Amino acid sequence: MFDTIKRVSTFVPNEDNKPEPVAQVSVDKQLPLPTSLDEVIADGVITRAGRKIPADHVVGVQLSPDERLLRVTTNHGSTDYDALPLATISGDDMQWICPQVAERGLGIPELTTTELQPVNDALFTAACALFDAGPIVIVPRVATPESRGVWKPLGKALDKWTTDEAQTDTDAIVVLANGIPSSARDAILAAGTYLMNNPAHATRALATYLHRNPTQLQVHVHPAGHIVGVGDDNLDAMIATTKKPSDNAQQRLMQAMGNTPPLLSPDFAHVSFSHNRQARCLPVATVAAGTWTWAWADPNVPRSAAGKLRSFGYDKGLVPFTAASMPKKTADDLHLMEVTKYVFGLLGHAWIPLDSDRSCLVLFDPQEAGL
Repeated sequence: MFDTIKRVSTFVPNEDNKPEPVAQVSVDKQLPLPTSLDEVIADGVITRAGRKIPADHVVGVQLSPDERLLRVTTNHGSTDYDALPLATISGDDMQWICPQVAERGLGIPELTTTELQPVNDALFTAACALFDAGPIVIVPRVATPESRGVWKPLGKALDKWTTDEAQTDTDAIVVLANGIPSSARDAILAAGTYLMNNPAHATRALATYLHRNPTQLQVHVHPAGHIVGVGDDNLDAMIATTKKPSDNAQQRLMQAMGNTPPLLSPDFAHVSFSHNRQARCLPVATVAAGTWTWAWADPNVPRSAAGKLRSFGYDKGLVPFTAASMPKKTADDLHLMEVTKYVFGLLGHAWIPLDSDRSCLVLFDPQEAGL
């Protein structure tokens, strides 16, 4: 079902066509310079995801007086990172303060303007592409050398720290830090949500990153264009192992249930069927408005062993399991439900409505339910 492309991971720069990024995706197909904001964003996605500064046990984040160094203090000590102030944030608006953004911005209005514009996290990803650096750190203006306090991550969309004294809408400075690069494999997997939700730009994102960070990788690509895996493991064998016994179990379930829908306990731990049948269950995903969200990424689903799916994705190099969400059609095309059954050894499944807009996919052992 999946094509294995080994050549896609070797990108040859075209030295006659500057400025970068320029790469050859295959023997005769050249990746041109970006011409739109979406393409610039794609160029920076894996770079941003693949460069890190410590996020655990942070007790202080501080800019130097000249704003050229970002000092991150953890329980284990302090580390300084080269920093470049990119923009300021005031309320819901941002403004570029780094002239090099406009110089490198390829004439794209959102990157070349010096006027106020709405805060857009994607623009910071574009900046990672322009400078081939990352991550982005947003530091409230309260973070002066005299400031003290307990710093904590704030939100998931932005790599942001704040203090207990600071308000979430306080004025802030957006800093591009020169973080520690991850391996190419881990960087690609960390960008899984973008890659699964933007198939039109996923190849470009991968091409640009691997041009700048040359390495040999085996990449598995779905016929629809989704980058599915990095490395030796792929989904086909897992699907083949599970599909027939899963279909048989589901057929028995449908016969036993009739028209009575299953019920989910308030703690998401048990599923009940007609005739007083019940089984322990594992919520693995929710679906709302056509979007599949893994249970580990849905704040409305209690934490459970389903979080193992994310580590499974990193261990096996499978991009769909490191993505927080994706279109349900994509999840169906990739047979992700069958793969989750393979991971947990649970062959029964049920879709249970949570409200008028959302439903939850749970796995269970049909034998425990007497089915």
